[in-house]
Amino acid sequence: MGLLPPELLRLLMEDLKSERSTLHALTLTSRAMRCEATRLLYASMTDSSGTAHFKFLSTIQRVPAELAPLVRVYHLPTLLHKGTRGQKGIWHLILQCLPLMINLKELAFHRIIGSPSNILPPLGKDCPAPFQLHRFTWNWNSAIHLRGRTYDEQALSFLETQHELTSLQWSSSNYVASTFPTNACRKLKYIEGNINAVMMFLPSRSVTELRWLNPWHHYSNSFEDIQGLVELEALHSFSIESYSYLRIVTLFSKNNARSVALSRLEALEFCLGHLDDRNPTDLVRVVSSFPRLRKLVITNIDKSSPHQIWAPDGFNPQIRQLFEKCTQLRYVDISWDADRIYRRWVDGSPLPELLVIERERILELE
Repeated sequence: MGLLPPELLRLLMEDLKSERSTLHALTLTSRAMRCEATRLLYASMTDSSGTAHFKFLSTIQRVPAELAPLVRVYHLPTLLHKGTRGQKGIWHLILQCLPLMINLKELAFHRIIGSPSNILPPLGKDCPAPFQLHRFTWNWNSAIHLRGRTYDEQALSFLETQHELTSLQWSSSNYVASTFPTNACRKLKYIEGNINAVMMFLPSRSVTELRWLNPWHHYSNSFEDIQGLVELEALHSFSIESYSYLRIVTLFSKNNARSVALSRLEALEFCLGHLDDRNPTDLVRVVSSFPRLRKLVITNIDKSSPHQIWAPDGFNPQIRQLFEKCTQLRYVDISWDADRIYRRWVDGSPLPELLVIERERILELE
């Protein structure tokens, strides 16, 4: 193994990146294998366990110059650390180690454990960001936390330092800002969030993919506000968590002079599961509102609901009409019984096999 070219060794080791016990064992072998195994062990930390994070960060703290620059993906823990130092101990480590991860590209908050004063290291004019992320996730219900609004404000201040960010997930229900500085996050291409997130981050940015969560919750912004954003014209991909609200979008675009049409859309997903989604009989009319559409995805997000409103096979007549009416349409994907399982139609004909499609690839054009 020691005689293998470095490029071949790296290729072989990539197949082991999910085998953490094997990688730990390989750190005790040759120097070349130890380096590659260590690189893979510390490239990503997404474990939910607070205890696992405590061990991971404690090791980085012992050898910061070697290990911290290896970390490219870090998702904060969602489960409590059971050690004697409790949550204060793990937050101390997080705040100490994050600034050392100079090559970090993805950072995610799915839950804030405990009640720390700060959830991010201090940044600003005197403390420039030590890393530039490509993806940031703020995906937790901050409204139920006593310091939720404070944490939202800290996260927004942090985002102002991230000039290379291209993907943002923001699902806070707190209303913390009516605007976001137009000179921040100028490279943003993907937004996932509720109406408050869309109203904060979409203006003045060339976003091409938008996933609108909980459209029936208007929070502090009205449904009409988002319809007037000229930046909607740049969207190539759009997902909305309710068919009935997709219908409203198309009707509002048609009947309101202030509204911006989604005329450039090439990929569209709508979800079924909201109470008003039970009878999408006007599917062809609604979808044909998008003249450039090449891909349509229909996802059932509430399979446990007592109002089981549809079955994929029941869409067959409308699917045929869709391909006849929408001349650019190539693909229709409809979710099946299990998560991530879809039946696909290509140019009007169903494929013989079901497909597994990961969430992040749902709107990708083939």
